[in-house]
Amino acid sequence: MSVLGLGIDAVEIDRIVELMGAHSGRFLARCFRSNDLARQAVDNTGPDETSVASSWAVKEALLKALGTRLRRLPYRDVELVADEQGGMKLILHREVREAARGAGVQRSRVDVCRAGRTVIAVVILED
Repeated sequence: MSVLGLGIDAVEIDRIVELMGAHSGRFLARCFRSNDLARQAVDNTGPDETSVASSWAVKEALLKALGTRLRRLPYRDVELVADEQGGMKLILHREVREAARGAGVQRSRVDVCRAGRTVIAVVILED
C-alpha cells in the first residue's frame, strides 16, 4: 500500500456554533446526512457542537486529501461512523465515492483530536 493523499484540517468549535446558530437548518441540511446528525445528537436535543465540528473537520480533510481540484464535491457525501474497534471510519457516497475510486483509493484512515476549542482531523488515503 502507498499513500495517495493526506489531508489535515483544524476547526474552531465556536465557528461551528456560529454556523449552527445563524444557519442551522441550511448548514446542517447541506453538509450532513440525517443519520450523521442522529449519531451526533445528545439526549435527542440536537447535534452536539463538538461532534459536528469533528465531522466537518474530517470532511474538509478528506476533500484536501483527494486534491484541491475536487474541493467542490458535496460534504453530504462524506460520513464519519464508528468502526467495530471503537475507532472511526469513512463511508463515502455518490460523487465523493466516485472521485475516490477514480483516484485509486482502496482504504482510508482517519483520526480526530481536540485541543481546547479546536478539533483537528487527519485523513490518509491509500491504494
